[in-house]
Amino acid sequence: MLEFFRARPAAWPILFSLIFCTIIAFFSVTNRPLFPVDETRYLTVAWEMFSRNDWLLPTLNGEAYHHKPPLLFWIIMTLWSVFGVSENAALLTAPLIAALVCVMTIRLSRVMAPENPRLPLLAACMTLGSLAFVLYSVMIMFDMLLSVFVVLGLTAIWQFARTGHWKHIVLFALAVGLGALAKGPVILLHLLFPVVLIRLWRPADAAPISTARWAGSFTAGVLLGTILGLCWAIPAAISGGPEFTEKIFWGQTAGRMTQSFDHQHPIWWYLPFIPAFLMPWLLHGGLWKGLKSLKGETGESRSQLRFLLLCWIVPAFISFSLISGKQVHYLLPLVPGIGLVFALGFDRARDRITRTQALPAVLLCAGLAALPAMANLLAPYIEARNPDNIHLANTLRQMSIPVSLACSGLILALGLTQLRRGLLAQATVISLSMLIFVSCFVVEAGRGYFKNYDLKPIAAIIRQYPDAPLAFVRNYHGEWGFLARLENRTVKQIDQPHMQAWFRDNPNGLMFIRTSRAHEYADFDVIYSQPYKMSSTYALLAPKGKAKTFPYIKP
Repeated sequence: MLEFFRARPAAWPILFSLIFCTIIAFFSVTNRPLFPVDETRYLTVAWEMFSRNDWLLPTLNGEAYHHKPPLLFWIIMTLWSVFGVSENAALLTAPLIAALVCVMTIRLSRVMAPENPRLPLLAACMTLGSLAFVLYSVMIMFDMLLSVFVVLGLTAIWQFARTGHWKHIVLFALAVGLGALAKGPVILLHLLFPVVLIRLWRPADAAPISTARWAGSFTAGVLLGTILGLCWAIPAAISGGPEFTEKIFWGQTAGRMTQSFDHQHPIWWYLPFIPAFLMPWLLHGGLWKGLKSLKGETGESRSQLRFLLLCWIVPAFISFSLISGKQVHYLLPLVPGIGLVFALGFDRARDRITRTQALPAVLLCAGLAALPAMANLLAPYIEARNPDNIHLANTLRQMSIPVSLACSGLILALGLTQLRRGLLAQATVISLSMLIFVSCFVVEAGRGYFKNYDLKPIAAIIRQYPDAPLAFVRNYHGEWGFLARLENRTVKQIDQPHMQAWFRDNPNGLMFIRTSRAHEYADFDVIYSQPYKMSSTYALLAPKGKAKTFPYIKP
C-alpha cells in the first residue's frame, strides 16, 4: 500500500485522512460506551431490524420508528453481517463515516481547483482539525452521514456547471436520494441554493448551458433522487401503517420546520456556537490575511468562494436558523465547506504566513488537551459551585493529571519544532494537535466521565433474567434493546404514579427509572443503581422486600 502512495503523491491527503480516522476509531472503540439516549436508541433500532432480518421497517421497542430514515441502520446492520453483532463493530460506524466525509471533501477540492496540488491536503487538514468535526467524529450521528452526500451533491453541481455532462446529474440524484435516506429532505437545504444561485458563482470555464437546460436537469435530478428515496418510503409506509406514514411524509419534515415537537430554540440560537465550528483555525493570523486578499479576487477564485460561502454555507445557516427545531450537530454538514473556504484563504496567504501566526491555534489545542488536568485540580471548587451535580466531583477526580499534561506538552513540542516549515506543515501540525487532544479527551473521559453513560452493567443484569417482565418509568428510549439483546421482548413504558400498580400485576418484573429525584423510588428495593450524567441516576428496581429474589452476578 505504501508503494501505491509513494507513486501517487496526490493520494497523500487520503492517506492522512484514513490514518487520522483510524486513530480516532481505535481510541473510540477502546474507551467509550454507547451514549444514551441517542446512540443506544439507534443501536436498538438497528438490532431489532437485524434480529428479525427486516431491512425495510425500523422499529423501536416493537413499534414502527418514524424519527429517522434507515440508511444509518443499514450501515450498522451491514457491519454486523460482516464482523458479527457487537458494540465495537457498531462504534466503527462513526470514524468510517468521518473518513468518507474527508474523502469527499478532498475530491471536491480537486474538482474545484484541479491545478492546485496543495488544496486537497489543506482541505483535509482544515476539516479534520475542526473542533466540531473531531468531537463529533467519535459519535454515531445522522448528520455526519448526511455530510457525505451533501459534499457529493455539491461536487456534482460544480462538475455539471463546467462540463454539462449528464452523468453529473445522475450523481446529483444519487446524492439527493441517499441524503434523504440518511436524514430526510433536509439534504435539499444544502443543495438547492447553489443550483438556484448559479449566476453568482458560474465558473469562468463553464459549459454553455442554457437556463432552461440547467433548471430542467436539476429538476430531473431532484425527481430521480426523490424516487430513490420513495423506493424505501412507500413500502415502509405500507408496512408501518397510517401513523407511521403520516410521520415520515409530514411530521418529520414540514412539522419539524414549522413547529418542532422537540429542540425548539429561537432564531439566534446557533450564533454562540459559530466559534466552535471555526476553531482552532480562527486563531491563525495567516487565515485572516488570506481571506482578506480573497475579497478582491476575480475569475476562478471568486467563483469558488461564492459557491462555497455565499451560495451554500450562508444560505444553509440562515435556513437552519429559521427552522423551529435546532441542534448543534445539525450544522455538521457545513464543516467541509468551512474547511474548503479556510483552505482557499491559507493557500492565498501561504507566502506571508509566519510561525508566530500559528502559535495561538497550537496553544488552544494544548490548552484543550490540558483541560482534564485542570478539571481534576479544580474539582473541589467546581463541586462547591455545582451542588446539584452530585456525580461531578468524583468524575473529575478520575481524570489523570500526568496523561493530560503529557498530551499538552506533546502538542507544544510538535508545534515549536515544526511550525517553521511552512504552510502545509503548520496545517498538518494543527490538525494533528486536534487529534492528540480528542484522543486524550476520550482516554481521560473513559476513566470517569464516560462511566456515567455506560449502561452495560444494567444490561448484563437484564440478560440474567430472560423471562422477567420489564418496565421503564416515563420515556423509554430503547436503552436496553441492543445492550441486553432483547429479542421479541418489549419494555412497558409507565408513568411514575403507576409504579406500584405495575408491580402488583408483575411481581416478578424488573423496573427501571432515570431520575435526579431519589424520593421517586424510595418505596422500592434498588437492585442496582449507577450515575447518569452529572446529576441523575439509573436505578433497577424490585418491589419492597423482594430484592433478594433477584440475585445476580455482579456486572
